[in-house]
Amino acid sequence: MTNLSYATFTGDNATASFSLGAINYLDDSHIKASLDGVATTAFTLSAPNVVFDTAPGTDVVIKLYRDTPRTAAGRLVDF
Repeated sequence: MTNLSYATFTGDNATASFSLGAINYLDDSHIKASLDGVATTAFTLSAPNVVFDTAPGTDVVIKLYRDTPRTAAGRLVDF
């Protein structure tokens, strides 16, 4: 089984929905997104997809990633 922590795509100014694919996560709040390296919260999670409020522009680099918080005892997960 493949456990990825991120996936990248290229915007086309038309597509707003992108699959999380093999990104495993424990909670919806752990899924983050960036557009051309800038974090954004302008999306909703409709598993297994991230749906942006507006389709990212042409050639915009889209990164969907898991950001699992650490606990006081250490890591919450080990994947």
